[in-house]
Parts: sequence; C-alpha cells; structure tokens
Amino acid sequence: MDEMSLKVAEGNIFTIGERVATQRAVIDIKGVGNRIEIEDDCVIKGSKLTVTSDNNTIILRRGVRFKGAIIQKISPNNLVEIGEDSTFGHANFIAGEGTSIRVGARCMFSWGIEIRSTDSHAIFDHQNLRINSAADITVGSDVWVGAKSTILKGSFIPNGCVVAIASVVTKRFEKENAILAGAPARIIREGVRWERTLLG
Repeated sequence: MDEMSLKVAEGNIFTIGERVATQRAVIDIKGVGNRIEIEDDCVIKGSKLTVTSDNNTIILRRGVRFKGAIIQKISPNNLVEIGEDSTFGHANFIAGEGTSIRVGARCMFSWGIEIRSTDSHAIFDHQNLRINSAADITVGSDVWVGAKSTILKGSFIPNGCVVAIASVVTKRFEKENAILAGAPARIIREGVRWERTLLG
C-alpha cells in the first residue's frame, strides 16, 4: 500500500489482499456490520469509499483497477461487488435503499460514469404513491461502458455488451454482445465483440 487514508469504526470488517496498490485513496467506514473486502492485485487510485449506514458490503475482486467513488449512506443492507480484472477510468457508484450493484469480470468503464440504484429522493403520484423505487443493477462480464454514461436503477446489461458514449441505461436488456446507445439506451446493433487494446 502506498497512500491510503483508512478509518474503520469498531464493529466493521475491512480486509485487504496482497500486492494492492493505493494512491490518494480514502476509505471511511462508519455504522456497524459493514464488510469491505479488497482482493489481491487491486489498484485503487484517486478514490473514495464511504459507508455511513449498517450491514453494507463492498467487494473488489482480484485485479480490479478502480478510480472513482463508492457511496452507501443512510439506508442499510446495500451491496457493491466488482468482478475480477474490471477497470475504471472514473465511476461513481451510489447504492441505497437496500439494493445491490454487481459488475462482472473483465469489464472496462471509461470516465465520467454514474451508476446509481436509487434516485436518492422520492417522487410521488397524485395518490401519494411512490413512483421511483430503488432497484438492483447488474452489469455482466466483458462489458465496455463508454465515457459520460449513466446506469440507473433496475438496469441489466448482459455479457459482452458495449454502452456507447453518453448513453443512459434505464432498463433490463436480454441480448448479449449488443451495442446500447442513446438516452434512454436502446439496442442499435447486435452480434458484436470488442477488444481492450488501445488504438488511439
């Protein structure tokens, strides 16, 4: 570990693996019953992990390269789990109201990305019924998410998909290896694959 500000209140569990590199990383865990696990070979740079409620879980699997923020506040029982070898230019995760955000293995997230399972504020109809409940988010494995994209509550992105730059994903998709684009996102092409090699 290089640079990490770590504050873990009593009653929480923080574990960190071997060969984890940190730079300008802030981890601040309050509440009780929270579990934060960072597996071997992760890189955490310019990031903040903040937990202020109870019984939350954050897991960064082996080889994750993370830059951004993970926030779990106010409501308990939230989960953020990021799969092996997934990388992030900069992404903000906001998990609330007892929901989960799961990202699969070998995903590539660009910068300026927001992933949130809650709107953080309630909206009601004229009968005083809430119309914007929180919901889980799942991103499959081998997914590429373009810069300035947003992934909202209830989204499901299948394996091998590409989310085009500045897209807003708002729902569940079923087809793997598709390009999702637009606001709200829709499928614009199927049967694609992508490679991580940088071309320009």
